[in-house]
Amino acid sequence: MPDQDANPSGNLFSHKLMALLRLALIILPMASLIISAFSWLKYGIDIPIYDDWRQYNANDMGRLDLTYLFTPHNDTLYTFGLLLDSLAYRFLEGNTVAYQFISLIAVLGGLLALQWKLLSKCTQDKNILAISFSFTLLMLQPDTYWGFQNLAYHQALPLVCLLGILAIALRQKSLSAGPLAASFLMALIAGLTYISGAFSALVLCVAFFIIGLLKKTDDRKNILRVAAAIALPSMATTAAQLWVIVAVQHGTHRADAPMAFPWESDFWYFMLGKVGRSLMLPISHPTFSLVATSAATALIALIVIVGFFRLKKEIAPANQNALLITISLAAIVFVYLLLISAGRTNMRPESVTQAEDIFIYGFYRFHFFWVTLLWPWVALITLKVLRARRPSNAFMFLMTTATAGLWAAAIHYTAIVDSPAFFKATMKHRSDGVSCVLEKIQESGPIICPNIESSDISQGLNNGRAAGASFARTLPFLPIALGTNNPAPSYRLSEHLETVGLYNAEREQSQGTLDLTAQNDPNVLITVPQDKDLSRCQTLNIVVSMTAAEPSLAQVFYLTPQQTGFSEAYSATTPVTASNTPQTLTLTLNSVNGFQHELRFDPVTTGQKISIKELEIRCRSTTYTY
Repeated sequence: MPDQDANPSGNLFSHKLMALLRLALIILPMASLIISAFSWLKYGIDIPIYDDWRQYNANDMGRLDLTYLFTPHNDTLYTFGLLLDSLAYRFLEGNTVAYQFISLIAVLGGLLALQWKLLSKCTQDKNILAISFSFTLLMLQPDTYWGFQNLAYHQALPLVCLLGILAIALRQKSLSAGPLAASFLMALIAGLTYISGAFSALVLCVAFFIIGLLKKTDDRKNILRVAAAIALPSMATTAAQLWVIVAVQHGTHRADAPMAFPWESDFWYFMLGKVGRSLMLPISHPTFSLVATSAATALIALIVIVGFFRLKKEIAPANQNALLITISLAAIVFVYLLLISAGRTNMRPESVTQAEDIFIYGFYRFHFFWVTLLWPWVALITLKVLRARRPSNAFMFLMTTATAGLWAAAIHYTAIVDSPAFFKATMKHRSDGVSCVLEKIQESGPIICPNIESSDISQGLNNGRAAGASFARTLPFLPIALGTNNPAPSYRLSEHLETVGLYNAEREQSQGTLDLTAQNDPNVLITVPQDKDLSRCQTLNIVVSMTAAEPSLAQVFYLTPQQTGFSEAYSATTPVTASNTPQTLTLTLNSVNGFQHELRFDPVTTGQKISIKELEIRCRSTTYTY
């Protein structure tokens, strides 16, 4: 497979056209990444989705202790993923829009950069490089790990690490301790990010040992050194992940969905569905898509088998690199598909029994993503083989033009770059879920909104409110009209006028209201009756009807069970306007540990006449309402 530069000898026009086509093919994936990122910013709505509620329900947001980080969830040990989630909560207050934007740019951008770096090591032909890199566009198609759950991107993090290890192994210089330590760390991160990362790191380690022993070039020592560096972390994390499967999950992901095995045909049809989805083949034409997928899979198998035996021979270093990367990635992806097919083939509906239906069922969900990393390498190897047999520049001009036409057709007929439409659809999904939550939190009882989470999220919502999570700001309690007894308030000022304490204010004679001549910083001290157990309440809603002579600021101070005195950190404020007619003020207090029975209400900050017509306090916790 000779590796020559393509230098078109035609006229100036064809030379410039080739340059423009190459540039377009290289820019296309990067443009798709930018479109995806800004589409998410445009349509993203800040609300946790599905598994993201796990941390809120358990009140684990921002935790960094090892006990928490090494607790397995959902069939896997994902210590590094939990660490990133906790840091995101601490720095972003769990903001979904910001978090997914950062992870999208970092992970997809990192994979693009690594693919370019690795492809560049395998060819000097600018046309082959541009064509091969353009196939990373399949990795950027909509509906992957972004748009719904924040933590979904964890499943792509091992790929960044594994490509990084490949880049280190292919360095021309003899590797020092630094790169080998980096390889060790990346293998550890991959294995502690997701179960697939551990198995894939181990597969890469084994592949490096085998290929390192087969290769005839001098750089085989680097490959063997990297294999040795990643052996311990890959074996240790794989053992830990196996422990989770066997000892924690007892071999099942879901009780009603037993594992599938390779001796079952359904297993392979489902796996082929993942491969077909990675190529964006039409779901509406299952027979065509199954045939095309089978052909593409056979091509990968042919490249791997022939390439394995070619590694034993003396071939150009660039071709050695290309085969090493392609074989390694094929092994990684194959093992990943084995894991996915084993765990998810039988999670399909009972009505899906036919081969084509199982194949199409494999198209759903984002588990096809790993396969997309292979297609640039399939294109690279294929082009190298064809280039060896047809070395003319006219042939490469034809290949470059055909690839540009292929992507033009894909953009026109498929949703391959239509991230705006996908994120707009997720916005509608989230928006409907938020509307449901807004409706449910005004009532007592559980909060179950299928667009957000199929189980009760009332505890998670309370925990998020108390901790100041960003999404909680957009889910206000609507005020209940004063005087309403359904539900009855925990405290009503008009019923306790004689028990309030006053500081920096003098009470005027009035019937049924609290009319005050206030000095600077007046305080009204309120004691909620002891029979109202505020220690179990996580959210208090305070509604006030009052008049003020001058504009000012109202503030409510509260005490948690651990506090001994009022402080600004445990208070809420709202503006007061000057008005002769009563205005309604609403304040919401959140405390995951409950409240003491004493509160302090500062109706204004400056000296003036005020009249508090009514003040009601209700526990608006979604679990307990008094």
